[in-house]
Amino acid sequence: ISAYTQKLSDELPEHKSLKVIESNTQSITRILDGLNMVYRLESGEGIAKVSKIDLEALLRDMSIALLNSIERDFTIEFVHFERLSIDGDKNLIERAIRNVLLNSIYHNDQVAIKISLTKSGKSACVTIEDNGGISKEKLEEIDSSDYLNNHANFGISILKRIVALHEGTLELSYNN
Repeated sequence: ISAYTQKLSDELPEHKSLKVIESNTQSITRILDGLNMVYRLESGEGIAKVSKIDLEALLRDMSIALLNSIERDFTIEFVHFERLSIDGDKNLIERAIRNVLLNSIYHNDQVAIKISLTKSGKSACVTIEDNGGISKEKLEEIDSSDYLNNHANFGISILKRIVALHEGTLELSYNN
C-alpha cells in the first residue's frame, strides 16, 4: 500500500487523501511491528544474538543519532558515565533505550534529558531522566498490568519485556 500511495503521490502531488492513506499505512505498520515484537518476546524468541555490548558507546551513539535526526527542541546531557558492558541482544537493548528516549522527546516540550551509566554491584544501571510533565497518577497507570495489556501501549510493554529478558529491572519514578 505504501509503495502504491507513494507512486500515486508522485503523479498527483496535491491529492491530500494520499497523505492520509500513507500516514494510516505507517500507523498500521507500527502496530503490527509492535504486536510481532510482543509475540516474539512472550514466546521466548526474543533474544536472537547475545554479544558483549559497550553501553557507554551505545548510549552516546544513539543520543547523537537522535539529536541529528529529530527536528524537535531537546537536549541530551551525559551526567555520569562509567565504562560498562553487558552481555545481551544489542538490537533489543537499542530498542528499549530508544523507546525511553523517544517517549521523553515526543511527549514533552523543550525536554532536557539527562543520562547516566553507573555500576551497582554486578549490574549496570542506566538512568534516563527528563523534565517532562507526567503526573504521579499517570506514572502509576503506566506501571500497571492493565496499561501493559492495552495494545495501544506497545512501547512500555516491549520495554519491560526486553529488560526482563536481560534479567534486569525497570524502575519508573516521579520527581517534582
